[in-house]
Amino acid sequence: MPTRHPSRLSLALLASLLPAVLGCQSTSNRPANVVIDLVQQGQYEAAVVEAKSLIKHKPDDPELQRLLRDAEIALLLSQGRDVSFSGDPERSLEYFREALRLDPDNDVALGWVAKTRVQLAESHLDYALSLTDPHDLDEAEAEFEIALSHIPEGNYGSRVERIRLQAELGLVRVLHLKTYHETLSASQFEEGLRSFREFLLARAKHGFDVAYEHHSGNKKAQTRSKEVDVIMANEGISKAEGLEADGFFHAARNQFRMVLLIDPKNAIAREGLDRTDLEARANEHLSSAQMKIIRGEFEQAAELIEDAGEMTTDQADSVGLVAAELEDARLAKLYETAVGLERDYRYPEAVAAFEVLLEEVGFYEDAVARRDTILEFIQLAEECYANALAATTDEEAASYLRRIPVFWPEYKDVEQRLAAIEARAGDGDGN
Repeated sequence: MPTRHPSRLSLALLASLLPAVLGCQSTSNRPANVVIDLVQQGQYEAAVVEAKSLIKHKPDDPELQRLLRDAEIALLLSQGRDVSFSGDPERSLEYFREALRLDPDNDVALGWVAKTRVQLAESHLDYALSLTDPHDLDEAEAEFEIALSHIPEGNYGSRVERIRLQAELGLVRVLHLKTYHETLSASQFEEGLRSFREFLLARAKHGFDVAYEHHSGNKKAQTRSKEVDVIMANEGISKAEGLEADGFFHAARNQFRMVLLIDPKNAIAREGLDRTDLEARANEHLSSAQMKIIRGEFEQAAELIEDAGEMTTDQADSVGLVAAELEDARLAKLYETAVGLERDYRYPEAVAAFEVLLEEVGFYEDAVARRDTILEFIQLAEECYANALAATTDEEAASYLRRIPVFWPEYKDVEQRLAAIEARAGDGDGN
């Protein structure tokens, strides 16, 4: 493996690794110094291989175990840094976290993890802020949540606090916009004003929190912040419950989520979110089922309706109505199929199709009359055909055969037999 010049990463790592290692390896001719030299040269993979080779001979040696761990950490940090510089911070974070698994207190690994998480949070935040079209609200919401999930805990300065604030305010704004669009037909301007006022309350709360953080003796700011929490939570719950009562389950779910952003421990909001989430999913299933019914995909529609029925407690009537739509559509399809076969003069198949329909419902529009009429046609055709075959003269046979095409044009070989009779009659005239 070619020798690389030590980077700032390897030097920083060595600063934390070498004191522990060199404490028990004081002479340059000891085998462990080979591992240390490889790390100093940036040959981390070779250092890991060498450390593993040494530990095979002394598997219980704690210093060699520590040496192997430090070499592995150096390799993981080097790999993570290279991946990060190549533009893949998510993959690099896996390397840094694996290094922390080996040594949870490693300052270098902790620093890279925090730095990478901040980079990811800012990247997702910038993308979320770029999604301004109303059709992109779902994606923007997901991106803001991802940004918040990447922000590391602890005090990492004003940049991290700015990212956190922008993501929180952006998420609240997106949820307000989603609620606005979902309930626009019912509330329009009034709902818009209310959403706007609540957005200002969120900003006011942030101001009170920052004031208290800068001066812990400012009890008034702390009290006002708690008052804003109570007001926003109560208004949010009241609004969410009203939307839920009116059947706007998606909007109610978003409103409960906003309350939980303000007060994560609010039990009423948590129960409401769980409840409306199920109702919203059930509503989505019913909408999808109706589309499946229109497309004639009845089995998939039935599965969606069944799932919706298991989810909901407030939409039993809607489930029943969509189930009735499915049954009506399915029976209509059976009827249309049978009628289509009848119109194509495929009488035996049409009778079978009508029988399938009538076995299920007993009576459906004029299905009984159509089936009975077709059965009469079949019987009449068979009788006429049999009489034609038994006739002693072509004229008698033709009289029977000509009756059949009137109600069954494609019955057996009637047309061919009539043509043959006409041909024979023509030959007789010629003679």
